[in-house]
Amino acid sequence: MNVPSAVSGDNPYRRAILQAAALSWCETGHWRSVTDVTLSLKPCLWSKRGAVVVDQTRAEKNFAFFMRLLNRRVYGKAYARHGKQLRVIAVIEKSEFGRYHIHAALEPPVHLDHEQFEATIRECWLKTDWGYDEGLVRPNADAGWIGYMLKQRQKQGLEQWSDCLLGTFYNPIAGA
Repeated sequence: MNVPSAVSGDNPYRRAILQAAALSWCETGHWRSVTDVTLSLKPCLWSKRGAVVVDQTRAEKNFAFFMRLLNRRVYGKAYARHGKQLRVIAVIEKSEFGRYHIHAALEPPVHLDHEQFEATIRECWLKTDWGYDEGLVRPNADAGWIGYMLKQRQKQGLEQWSDCLLGTFYNPIAGA
């Protein structure tokens, strides 16, 4: 892939260019509405071999599993057969105390009201290995939520700022 020199290597403008691109990729103006979600992860799990500490890879895989559960719950067989899924933009952060959490913007499905959607999100999150029963789900987020998700603060634990965007990103243009 031919990457312009402005975004490769240690160029001082790299972060600004990536953030501007991320803001355009994360445009939610074509969404019906936006639900903002913050999900915390357990810091470790105990097994017979001792403690397993969460890291960025485990957190990302856990969120991908959560999205599969949520899409299956919301759309049933249409998710598996026709690829129908929720629009989602998600970032991972690490607090100053080392605790991972995920911020996400989700487009709520038409057939669920907010209370039903929130309950479904919480239920699916708690079915994951790393899902911690501490989080926030709020309806009708504005454009400021995306800016908040992409802030530089609490991204220090990640190798690059761009690592914060999760691979579960799904934001097609409406009608496309």
